[in-house]
Order: sequence, then structure tokens, then C-alpha cells
Amino acid sequence: MSGTSRTRRSPGRTGRLASLPEFLRADAARQISQIQAGFPVDWFDQFLAESGLAASQVLAVLMLPQRTLVRRRSAGLLALQESDRLARLARLFEQAVVLFEGDREAAARWFSQPVRALGFVSPLEMARTEAGSHEVGLVIGRLEHGVYT
Repeated sequence: MSGTSRTRRSPGRTGRLASLPEFLRADAARQISQIQAGFPVDWFDQFLAESGLAASQVLAVLMLPQRTLVRRRSAGLLALQESDRLARLARLFEQAVVLFEGDREAAARWFSQPVRALGFVSPLEMARTEAGSHEVGLVIGRLEHGVYT
């Protein structure tokens, strides 16, 4: 040993987050940093497994063609916009899970079916845009407070 000490960086506040659930619990600054760096592609797979939503539906929301996903898998990371859309979708889905008291299957069914309060469009389809995602969040909030919509 040469007497110089190497400082090992702990994953603390600046390190990459380990999983999508960890991302959802992180503060805004860490979430923004992770989105800008790009999500690991396996977070897409985690979301599919945890949500039970069909890959084709999620790819449509992410505006991510299957062939591009194959390229992303080779690179290991999603692009910024894809990461941002996945973050938005994951947040909304978790809000729906809370609405359905932890029942992920019920949340997935609700997310995939037309909702009257959304003009008979599914929350999943609405989540393709920021404005649509905002509306889904508002509907979830109203339902949580017992406001029939």
C-alpha cells in the first residue's frame, strides 16, 4: 500500500438507485437525476412484473417501439424521455394501488379499462401525456376522498 487512501463513494444521495420501488421513494432531486441519467432497462421489466400490465400497452404509453427496446436492452439504459414516461406511469400506478388498498390486480384492471371520469378512456391511455397523467391523478384523488366521478 502506498499510503494514499482511496475514498470509496457510498451510494448515498448521489449514487444510482437500485430499483424502481426505491426510485418512487426517493426525493425529487434524486428522481430527476436518475431520470436524466436514464433508467436501467430492467426497471421496465420490474414494472411489468409488479403491475401485471401487458408489455404492449406499456410500450405504447412509453412510445417505445419493440425494436427500440431491443436496442435499449443492448445499451442497458432507457432514454431520458422513456425514463420520464416510465416514472410518470409507475407513480400513477402506485397511486392506483393505494386506491385499491394494495390490490395490484384490481389496480391493473382499473388502469386498463375505460373510466367515465376520463371521458371513457383508460387511465393507461391517458398516461401517454403529462396533461392526461395529471387528470388520472385528479380522478384517483377524488375517488380516494369518496367523490363519485
